[in-house]
Amino acid sequence: MNKVYYIYFTRDLIIFSGSLLDAGEHKHYAIQLSFGLDHPFKIKSMDGNWQTYSAVIIPTNCPHHYDGTAGMQLLMLINPLSNMGLYISAQWITGNKITILARESVATLADRFHKLCIVPNDTETLKSILSFFSPPSGFIYKKTDWRITKVLTIIDNLEEK
Repeated sequence: MNKVYYIYFTRDLIIFSGSLLDAGEHKHYAIQLSFGLDHPFKIKSMDGNWQTYSAVIIPTNCPHHYDGTAGMQLLMLINPLSNMGLYISAQWITGNKITILARESVATLADRFHKLCIVPNDTETLKSILSFFSPPSGFIYKKTDWRITKVLTIIDNLEEK
């Protein structure tokens, strides 16, 4: 049974927490970030095996089955074409595979998520969570054309005279 305790949403983002279980395999357009708040959760991915995680990013349209009945999680669903979605894709996502986030890198976030669940209207905590996944000013979203990358690599390998 799903128990949802906190929900926040904008046009490009939905955040909710609770003890969550999906009924079956599914995929969605949104990028999904999942964080185990008090216990790990399980995901069955395209290879058919269940794995246990503390924090992951699931790319857009990646089939998965989610089981969070062992504890509380915080899930973020993000529009992949939003600034945040483009930044997350560029920084963490490779192909159509689930990205595991190291526990150490999200330890501070887990504390902020816990605080947000306790004090739902804490806008400062929410801003600090969102800032972690927001692009820095001047971030370039488009991937560099492969030809430009090749020329830059050649230039980098030239010997100075």
